[in-house]
Amino acid sequence: MLAGRSVVVMYTVMSYWVRKSSSLNSTPSLAPSTFLGLLLNELITNSFKHAFKGRETGDIRLSITSLNDGSYDLIYSDDGVGIPLDKINSDGTTLGVSLIESLVEQLSGHMKVEGSAVGTNYHIRFRARM
Repeated sequence: MLAGRSVVVMYTVMSYWVRKSSSLNSTPSLAPSTFLGLLLNELITNSFKHAFKGRETGDIRLSITSLNDGSYDLIYSDDGVGIPLDKINSDGTTLGVSLIESLVEQLSGHMKVEGSAVGTNYHIRFRARM
C-alpha cells in the first residue's frame, strides 16, 4: 500500500515524457475508490489530450490527504496550457467536464478548478461513503 509514501515515476506515454508525483496518507474504502479511479482516469486523460499539446514533456501532481472529519482532499495539477475559462464555467456540454462533475457528485464532494498559463489545478474535497 502507498499510504504515507511519495511516488515519483518517469514514463513515456504516446511519445510524451511525463513526470508524475503522488503522495497518499490514507486510502478510502472500496466503494468510493471505484469513482475515485474513474475520476483520476478522466483527469489524467484530459491532461494528455489537452494540456500537453505540442510538448514533449509534462508534469502531473497528485495528492490525496485524509482529513480529521472523515473527508479527503484530492489535489490534482498539471503544468500544461491551462484549462480555458469557458470550460471551467461550462454548462456541462462537454463530456469530460460533465463526467468529472458527475464523479465528484458520486463521491459526495465539491471541487474548485483553476486554470492559468502555467497549468490546471483541481482541488476536490469528498467524503467516503460506507
